[in-house]
Amino acid sequence: MVLACSCTCDFLPSILFDAKMIPHIPKTSIRCRIERAPRGEVRPTTILWIAVLFLSVACVVLGISNARSASRVAEVERERDQSNEAAFAAIKLKLDAAATPETRIAEAEKRAEEATARVAAVQAELDQLAATITSAQPSGLAVPTNRTESAPAELLLAQENGKRALDELALVSKRSHRIREFMERAFHSFAPDTVGRSDATVNSVMSAALSELKSGGLDDDLDAKAQLESTIASILMNGGDYAQAEPVLDDVLRYRRKIFQGDHTDLADAIGDASTVRIFLGDLAGAEPLARESLAMYQRLESGDQVVVAAALSNVAQLERAQNKLPEAQAHAEQAVAMLTRIGPKNNWNLARELHQLAQIHDESGHLADSQRLYEQALAMKSALCSGDHPDIAADLISLAGVSQSLGEYVKAESLLVKALDMERKFHSGDNLVVADGLNNLASVVQSLGRSAEAERLFRQSVSMKERILKSDHPSIAAGLTSLALAEQALGRNDLAQPLLVRALDMRKRLHAGDHVGTARTLNCLAWVSLDMGEIDAALENSQAAVDMYSRLSPNGDVNRAVAIALRARIAEKQGNDAMAAELIAQAQEMVLAKEPATGANAKAVMAFKDEMSGKRK
Repeated sequence: MVLACSCTCDFLPSILFDAKMIPHIPKTSIRCRIERAPRGEVRPTTILWIAVLFLSVACVVLGISNARSASRVAEVERERDQSNEAAFAAIKLKLDAAATPETRIAEAEKRAEEATARVAAVQAELDQLAATITSAQPSGLAVPTNRTESAPAELLLAQENGKRALDELALVSKRSHRIREFMERAFHSFAPDTVGRSDATVNSVMSAALSELKSGGLDDDLDAKAQLESTIASILMNGGDYAQAEPVLDDVLRYRRKIFQGDHTDLADAIGDASTVRIFLGDLAGAEPLARESLAMYQRLESGDQVVVAAALSNVAQLERAQNKLPEAQAHAEQAVAMLTRIGPKNNWNLARELHQLAQIHDESGHLADSQRLYEQALAMKSALCSGDHPDIAADLISLAGVSQSLGEYVKAESLLVKALDMERKFHSGDNLVVADGLNNLASVVQSLGRSAEAERLFRQSVSMKERILKSDHPSIAAGLTSLALAEQALGRNDLAQPLLVRALDMRKRLHAGDHVGTARTLNCLAWVSLDMGEIDAALENSQAAVDMYSRLSPNGDVNRAVAIALRARIAEKQGNDAMAAELIAQAQEMVLAKEPATGANAKAVMAFKDEMSGKRK
């Protein structure tokens, strides 16, 4: 029966399947794209490479911008930014390579030499002009007074820039040695002669560095301290330790506010980073004002279309979407898409990711056709940019499958999910929650296609894998138990389905105090099984509890509430109350068709109840 999938995974707003809330699908914006790297052991040599990297990052950020003449300051800053980006990329690649501090010092020396050469050149030009003046005066030739008057000023400027470059060189060298000493102290407890063959994790090494900073390291240089702590926080977030990263980023923001009294890109970055870590921790109320402040500052600092402004727009849209402020989220996401489209090139990974977020917003708003179109655009763009397998491509396949299933396109959805599951199994060997979710999603579509025995096998594999991984109460296990129970019901095994649903409901009540959509779904499914078993009183009690809970959760109505009302109508008919049954089924039909087309899975489920009640079961 089609409704058999109406109570599947609690991550999913639609009855049958909706991949947008599956945990492994990236929800991050362009800036919120911190890919977790698996935690593991670090050898002593790796630790030394980390130290080298920190030295190079510090040298890039802490110097050089004034090492050239005033006319090339902008170029030096761009070089610094590019080097900083390269350093972060190196961190994500497990520190495969990094430039040495000596390289940076050599660059500064070269620039100092260039500035000195320029001083000499200007001095030579001044001498030549002086000779011209001397030879011109006896013959009455005109003297180029403007040039002779400006030359000393130019010489003075060149000398000043040269001195500044030399001072910068000394500062870079001094800071390089200071940071080297700092990192040696921070990593001393993990050195081979201290602990032998080190079993330190990356995060524990970062904690050691933080402890050294908190004890007063680099207090006299807040800019250096902010850069180091920001890098450490990024590494912690890459390792999934968001709770430890949050206070670090808050400290960085405090340093930046102290350094910069007005708008500055470094301050805007720090505000955005503080917002990002709160998103990962689920503190949406704390993240939103920071995200809006960062966006406003970027808009004041940057003119025209800029990637960094598009990223900030995307962050705000993500927060609004998470708080169900869908019209506002759609407006900001559309601005980000339009800006990235104008920036180009057409096949751009950032643009593809933003299309994915806009598709999610349309999906949650009930605009399924628009959502499907946007998911297809994002998938095509990423496939053109990446010829092989990629987690983002798998995520788009799953999301597109979810929308296709909601539109009743089950064969297309199955094909997409098979591709995604094959891809995820290449990424993750053995038991993995991503693979378990993929099995659950595929089972939902297979169930919709009427292959209940195959669906039951896939659901059981998914639940067993999740139980081996999670080992205790978890919403994903509860959702899997509900799906497995409905597969058993479809096979006529209500005696197996009912205890599974009771177990799922008990788990839901332990996990969620008060109203929760997962609890409401489980109540509705248990009512359905009870009705099939002829237990009218139990079915009525659970059905009414589900309808009441959905009414409190979704006052304006949604597809889940519509299906629950349709089941309540069927129970009323079984009790002989045909007038109530007719009123309820009409209400359910109107509600579901306001949210999805008649070909949608939930609309079909409501119509199936209506046909059964009228004796026209299909």
